[in-house]
Amino acid sequence: MWKPRKSARARSLSELHADLAAIPAERAKLELALEEIEHALPDLLVDDPEQSVAALAEKARLQGELAGIPAREAALVARVAEIEDEADKKAKADARVAVEKEAAKFAPLVLEIEADGRKLKEKLDRLEQHRDRAKAAGVEDAEASVRRGPSRIVPAITETKLVWFDAEGRRFGSNFTTDREGRQVKAPDRVQREVVDTIREEYVEPGAMPERFADAIRLVDLKGRPL
Repeated sequence: MWKPRKSARARSLSELHADLAAIPAERAKLELALEEIEHALPDLLVDDPEQSVAALAEKARLQGELAGIPAREAALVARVAEIEDEADKKAKADARVAVEKEAAKFAPLVLEIEADGRKLKEKLDRLEQHRDRAKAAGVEDAEASVRRGPSRIVPAITETKLVWFDAEGRRFGSNFTTDREGRQVKAPDRVQREVVDTIREEYVEPGAMPERFADAIRLVDLKGRPL
């Protein structure tokens, strides 16, 4: 049963895309048919005038269909763009409605966060009070003991030298001494030994302490006022 072709506005997006995809093949088919008629026309005009009239009519029909393809293609493209634009607007409207509903659902969470902030402020205040007491007593407070990084031993800096010692164990920088006449002479009782001098003693470097919770955390109430 013959069914009329739907207008571009009545067709779905998938149907419109299918129509657009089919246009190149349709154009090629019409051009081929037109080429065949134009090739046969000279002979028909001589041998069969009646058939030539029909061929001319078919040629006109094919030319008319070819001429109408650009307008039909443009209408399809415009309708596709219109449908996609409508779909985009609907998606944005739906998303807006969804977020508005979500905002209503999350409103109680804002109150919960403010209440939790007040509880956390109480804990921070207690921790800071303990810190003051620990500082006064000269001991490490709880937050520092938990959060401070590991300490490390910084090795001593030493220097190895060859020096001179006399029989009594006194140290000298050289093997020379001054006699009664003020002349530089070798000291007969000095011996040379290698010694290790400590330039800086070994020490323990405390671990790094991160920023205190009380300094790092900023808590405010619903009005933005500091808790």
